[in-house]
Amino acid sequence: MATTTKLGVSLKLTYDLAMEDDKKITKSRTINNIRINATEAEILAFSEAMQALQEFSADLIKIENTGITA
Repeated sequence: MATTTKLGVSLKLTYDLAMEDDKKITKSRTINNIRINATEAEILAFSEAMQALQEFSADLIKIENTGITA
């Protein structure tokens, strides 16, 4: 039977900067080493605090790294 183990959590913030020649210009920032047992509410509060420091709004993606063992 396979088991999974959570190895880490990262957040990716993607900022919409502008439109140029009908192309969307974005920039992203990945924040690693988020506490593994952080709740969804804590992660959302952290991302909102990060966005408050920025000029542009951002989309949030939570990335969970897991390991699988037999």
